[in-house]
Amino acid sequence: MNPSLEPGGWFFEYRNGHYPDTDDTAMVLTALAKTGHAWKRGEDRGSRIEDGENRGWRIEDRESDDLCSSSSSVHPLSSILHPLSSLRPAVVRGLRWLLRMQNRDGGWAAFDRDVDRQILTKVPFADHNAMLDPSCPDITARVLESLGHYGYRVGNRQVDRAVSFLEATQEPSGAWLGRWGVNYIYGSWQVLTGLQSVGYDMRQPLVRRAVTWLQRVQQPGGGWGETCRTYDEPALAGQGTPTASQTAWALLGLLAAGEAHSAAVRCGIDYLLATQQADGTWQEEQFTGTGFPKVFYLKYHMYALYFPLMALARYASATGLGQSHNGQGRKLPAGSENGKGDRHAFSPEPCHVDGGLYRAQEIVRGKALSPGADA
Repeated sequence: MNPSLEPGGWFFEYRNGHYPDTDDTAMVLTALAKTGHAWKRGEDRGSRIEDGENRGWRIEDRESDDLCSSSSSVHPLSSILHPLSSLRPAVVRGLRWLLRMQNRDGGWAAFDRDVDRQILTKVPFADHNAMLDPSCPDITARVLESLGHYGYRVGNRQVDRAVSFLEATQEPSGAWLGRWGVNYIYGSWQVLTGLQSVGYDMRQPLVRRAVTWLQRVQQPGGGWGETCRTYDEPALAGQGTPTASQTAWALLGLLAAGEAHSAAVRCGIDYLLATQQADGTWQEEQFTGTGFPKVFYLKYHMYALYFPLMALARYASATGLGQSHNGQGRKLPAGSENGKGDRHAFSPEPCHVDGGLYRAQEIVRGKALSPGADA
């Protein structure tokens, strides 16, 4: 919460209109941008700049230098600026609100700004040690992902502060903690996607360490899973019964890092295809949403549907499978004319994972890399 800020965010739940959050605001802004509804009717989205010189929309606010977020003495704006007048007023208010909710450490929290006095968690009525709302990597990255759709890039002051926060919070393993989803798989997906959206160099060691970690914790059969116990026992990071949602998160992170043609991604895609049920859904009993870490967890029943679909769609887009080929449907990968030659991306052939050869259809749920029962 930032009492001095004009209302502009969107809220979570049905009856929560006076308490918006950064996560939902970021996602609404992303949806508006992707569908073209962020712009006034008749405006040309093609005027947006997508190259490396673009540093974001010029949003004027005389009360805050942060909100004049496009200018920088080191990275000047391109001579062509996004016309603020082309954005719908609700989007302008949403961007202004989101930018002004950045914490002093460079990150974003879910609901509040600079509410991070850890001493308050020591009192007996500390509400499951969740009375604070400090910056977290997953929300920070979600905001970056959204800002990227409006032209914000590395070199922008607020983006750079957020990147510094993510650099400081990466685990020695290469993963990031997930505050609102279980757990390191969730956090790592969010960060990789956010960095990619703002033009971060995905060849940097920061990214490659995360990619290596995701590849290392991939399970025999191609899936990923992680138990809620990882909040109590971080040594279990990336281990647990494989699930559709967590497999999708890992795939989305790897895709953001440019790994679309890697063996790990192909095997993960095959896992999703092999475990999809006849009605089009995926079975998922595990809880993969986080309420209060170490206290209670949430089961979002649609996670096991829309995250796998998102991963499959982005994979198809990244590999060209979603394109038509001479009007004959899906485009085949290079070197596989008439379906022969290289292994097709959506293939039931065996996967090589961690030195072993597996078929996604041979998966026994919960058997691989599951040292403890899931919550």
